[in-house]
Amino acid sequence: MTKLNDIKNWGYFINSTNKQIVHDSSYDMIVVDTCNKDGDLFSASDVEFMKKSGKLVIAYISLGEAEDYRWYWQKSRKKDKPDFLGKENPEWKGNYSVKFWKQDWIDITKQIIDKVFEAGFDGIYIDKVDVYNDLGGSDDLKNKMKSYIFNIAAYCKSKNSEFIVTGK
Repeated sequence: MTKLNDIKNWGYFINSTNKQIVHDSSYDMIVVDTCNKDGDLFSASDVEFMKKSGKLVIAYISLGEAEDYRWYWQKSRKKDKPDFLGKENPEWKGNYSVKFWKQDWIDITKQIIDKVFEAGFDGIYIDKVDVYNDLGGSDDLKNKMKSYIFNIAAYCKSKNSEFIVTGK
């Protein structure tokens, strides 16, 4: 397996990820959606297949938005909105900002990460960490996000000290 220090090039495939394309790519590391093109979670055998060529396979997850097309979404959420759910992102239909400091969202985040570990990904690429700007952008929210990311990274590292946690 490739080590993070050995990465010379990497790709980012998050829409309609195809395990064969990932496997055949020339990238040393690839960030992929946790689901295949049919919306099903990648299985451990799918991830193992993608990694067979020696590349690192990193799971894309959004920590700042809940997405209504993900496995964790409950259909009742639009009608009976949980207190962690914010406004829909006008640029990404079906994506809702989250109050990431709420325990219900933290619990969902850990469930997502547990699924990533079960599938055998080498790490996570976290997105939408700037959601605090959508929620008002205060220093308090920025500090809450820093704490949230630190706690999520610690949760991951407690499971595997070599697990990669990166993002934007």
